[in-house]
Amino acid sequence: MQLTSTTWSERLLLAMLLGLVAMSVLEPMASNTLMPNLGDMVNHIVGIIQAKIALSEGQFPLRVAPVELSGWRYPFYQFYSPSSYTLAAFIYKWFTPSNPYVAYKATIWLAMFIGGIYMYRLASWLTQSTIAATLAAIAYLTSPYNIIVINHVGAFNEAISIGILPLVLFYTLRCYYHLNAKTFLQTAIAWYAMATIHLITFLYTAFFIAFFLLLLTMMDIKRWRSLITVGVAFSFAILLAFWYLVPVVLLGKYFWVQNTISSTMFHLSRVPFLNLISPGASIADSPNIVLGVHPSIGLPVMMGAGICLYAMMRGVVLERPLAKSWFYCLFVTLVLAFLMTWSPINFWKWLPPQTMVLQYTWRLLGQMMWIGSLLFAWSICWLFKNKLDVRHAILGVLLVIVATRAWLPVVEVNYVNFSAFVKKPEFYYNSDSYVIDEQRYLKQIDVMDRVILEPSAVKDETRPGVVKLDLAKLIPLVPFNLGAQPFVLVRGQVPQKHVASQEMLMFVNGTEVARSPLKSGKFEWLVPLGAIPLTSPSLAPYYLQFKPKTERASVANKIQHQHDLSIEKIVLTGFLKPTEILNLDQMRNHCRLQKETTTCEIYVPKGTRLIELPILYYPQLLRVILNGKPAPYLSVMRDDRVMVGIIPEQGQTNVIQIAFRGLAWANAISRVAWALAACLFLLALISFRPVFFKVGKSQNIR
Repeated sequence: MQLTSTTWSERLLLAMLLGLVAMSVLEPMASNTLMPNLGDMVNHIVGIIQAKIALSEGQFPLRVAPVELSGWRYPFYQFYSPSSYTLAAFIYKWFTPSNPYVAYKATIWLAMFIGGIYMYRLASWLTQSTIAATLAAIAYLTSPYNIIVINHVGAFNEAISIGILPLVLFYTLRCYYHLNAKTFLQTAIAWYAMATIHLITFLYTAFFIAFFLLLLTMMDIKRWRSLITVGVAFSFAILLAFWYLVPVVLLGKYFWVQNTISSTMFHLSRVPFLNLISPGASIADSPNIVLGVHPSIGLPVMMGAGICLYAMMRGVVLERPLAKSWFYCLFVTLVLAFLMTWSPINFWKWLPPQTMVLQYTWRLLGQMMWIGSLLFAWSICWLFKNKLDVRHAILGVLLVIVATRAWLPVVEVNYVNFSAFVKKPEFYYNSDSYVIDEQRYLKQIDVMDRVILEPSAVKDETRPGVVKLDLAKLIPLVPFNLGAQPFVLVRGQVPQKHVASQEMLMFVNGTEVARSPLKSGKFEWLVPLGAIPLTSPSLAPYYLQFKPKTERASVANKIQHQHDLSIEKIVLTGFLKPTEILNLDQMRNHCRLQKETTTCEIYVPKGTRLIELPILYYPQLLRVILNGKPAPYLSVMRDDRVMVGIIPEQGQTNVIQIAFRGLAWANAISRVAWALAACLFLLALISFRPVFFKVGKSQNIR
């Protein structure tokens, strides 16, 4: 019996099969109360919880994580995967209101199910064989890299993006071969979803699909207009996502997350060749790449690639024009993806720094999944000369699942009971990834209130008794000119019990600024900064230096400050007089949250030059209303954060409303694009027919 028709019973059977396969990949997370102790997974579930709160506030699209960072309106979703968290929050809010972990799994399962369906449709289009297409879909879902992303890394957004990748490719090819209003809109929305789910997967998927389409066009030059059409649909998707992409591009270089991207990561994270071609999940004497599990291409993909190479050497391929053109283009694209994943020469270090967003080359295995699965379908048809029946289907399903079963975790080291962080949903790590790094944003800072400096003591071998504290921060000089009496507050202790009372000399960048007695026990020094010569655009490196007044080496050695001086806190402050500012601590109790708007109401005495608000600063992305009128806002350096400051109206009560709205002009462009998309949708409704499972019989999918 061949599964060549598209009856509802066969569609239902296929849906059940792919749904069960997707569920089997999620089997290590079967418990709804205990989840694997994966840092990424915990963070993503926290993101889902906060996304639900954001939806309840009325945020759409999601922009701000409401309770993160003391409720300072951290715009996590503005800069990271808003669509996936929106979908998961919707499921959590309406279908699993008591369990965000179930919503997490349901979202991944839904993405995998969609991916399986559309990989089936793609492979059916290529081979005209429903059995080969079914096996290709299962090979895609059970790929080792897919299992690793879901069960070993807990990469929620990447897993969803890999799930919908076949959908993106499917509608892109439909747009390439058969353009109308419906396919154009489907293509654009598919790419929009990919961009707003996982930006890294979006960028590299765009690269490989563009390369694949370029090869197709080179084989049939008459299709160059089709290539342009796809480019227009892709550009329209960019316009739909303008509200999200433009702030990422303009502000991304200032975020703390940039500190995690380094060119050395490629050298450290390249996958050993034997790992990639291993039929098992581990190889002796090979370093662990992902929590003890090695990324691999997978047997189905390797089998497909090997058979395809053999067929090319024999000069025998499927004779249908579509299959023949796809075959060569897919194989070349697979070779490119492999060489970018592994190469004896680390060519990445010569590429532009923007490519470092990939972080580790084995992420490109997600691209090899779709290419290899399609070649796997082709190879099955070629190997069995298109004479496939249900026996091949049953045996093939079992072999594909067995081939990748080794990557599923058998026993996790430990589990997390998520009830604790459901009550207090805060990110476990990287909670400030999309907070502005004041060191990167140094030249744009308007006002400095106070800065907490992290010292590291350096022993001066040439001068016994001298302690040099490198603070590893650039300090802007402009705020010095605004201050009253800036100073450094140094708190710490000298634990040595027998230190004789000595006077210490304090230096800032080599200039003596103060003297203070030193004795055993706790100390607190105030180091005035008025004597520092301001000759450079910043103080770098900014350091304090302490040494005993006596020049006798014996006394200095006896004191041994390089070992005994314990610094607890260093604060750079005093740039504004206390009467000139209503600081963050004073404003906390005067602010309240109303839906997605923070409202502060306080009487401002005369002489107050600045109000510091409990809101994180982002240029042009906030809307501030002061006493009913739009007002500009400033960047204020406070501790290790850049906060919002405004110039108040003195001698009266000030009512301040502030909300995160994103970039106004980018929002406007997205609104216009979505209005046009709505018009295309109405046009497409005229000829709409459900084709979710139907197999195309020609170059045009019907």
